[in-house]
Amino acid sequence: MSNASRYYKKSFIITVCFFSVGALILMPHVAHAGYLDPGSGSTVVQWIIASVAVFSRIKKSVVQSIKTMVRK
Repeated sequence: MSNASRYYKKSFIITVCFFSVGALILMPHVAHAGYLDPGSGSTVVQWIIASVAVFSRIKKSVVQSIKTMVRK
């Protein structure tokens, strides 16, 4: 794996962590929603799809790095 790809992988991980922590900080601790409009449902679906995509990408890179270490 080249140094550039390692740099981009670390940069991606740091960015994801930064935005995740930011989202957790900005979320209210108590939900006062008695009504969820249709837009909320589509947002939840987008979060689920994005989570699956990120998880599969991270899993693929971890498996690839393990295979690389085993081959050495």
